[in-house]
Amino acid sequence: MLGRMSVAGGAACMVSADGMTLLISYFALVRVAELPRFVIHFLVVWQQAGVWITLFLVLLPTAMTMALIWKTKEVILSSVFRSDA
Repeated sequence: MLGRMSVAGGAACMVSADGMTLLISYFALVRVAELPRFVIHFLVVWQQAGVWITLFLVLLPTAMTMALIWKTKEVILSSVFRSDA
């Protein structure tokens, strides 16, 4: 993930390209007098199912990352403690 390091509130955090895109989109939409129809539709859908969509978008990458870390650990441990009898 490409990004840059920034210091916010005394803690270092990674600002990703996706986060910057969302931030720029937010500021662009705030300045528009009347939102486009598809944006209004998206916001209505997000409001109705926002918690579930947010959970899905947060938990799916977290679960995949944990699975990849677990598999990497298994491969490393099996290669270190392999018995060649």
